[in-house]
Amino acid sequence: MEPLAEENKKLREAMNLSEKNIQRARRERDLAESNSQDLEHQRGVLSEKLAATSEQLQKKSDQLATVSEQLKKASEQLDKKCEQLKSVSEQKSGYRHKAKAKFDVLVQEAKTQKENFDTLVAAIKPVLDCVDLDTAI
Repeated sequence: MEPLAEENKKLREAMNLSEKNIQRARRERDLAESNSQDLEHQRGVLSEKLAATSEQLQKKSDQLATVSEQLKKASEQLDKKCEQLKSVSEQKSGYRHKAKAKFDVLVQEAKTQKENFDTLVAAIKPVLDCVDLDTAI
């Protein structure tokens, strides 16, 4: 009976080892399924985040396009205003130049009239010196 008992013992050990291997394989399978489910869940969460981020980026892109267009229009308006200011500045500069030229002409005319007046006074003074104003009245 001893060989039979020994063979039974070996079979039991083999069955126990097989059972342990089966349990380990089940645990590994359960772990793999759990990991797969976690990964699937994470993929779903990340997909939602990606979609939300993509939507936000699209909105920001649209906003930037709008702001860019507004800035372009503002820049064009500033360019027009700058040209207008240059034109006004040139007009005022021309006006100042003309006004100064006219003023210089008036000053020269005033000097000429003063010289004429001084010449006239110089010519009349000897005559006035000869006339006695008391007897003339």
